[in-house]
Amino acid sequence: YVSCVVGCPVQGYVPPSNVAYVAKELYDMGCFEISLGDTVGVGTP
Repeated sequence: YVSCVVGCPVQGYVPPSNVAYVAKELYDMGCFEISLGDTVGVGTP
């Protein structure tokens, strides 16, 4: 589970490239299911 994929309460904006990097690292470590969460609720549809 990757949290704060849209925004972070400390850092602010989270670039999509950072999210992709973390997701790829998890995939490369053997994760076959990766959930992305907007845990601070700043994303818009």
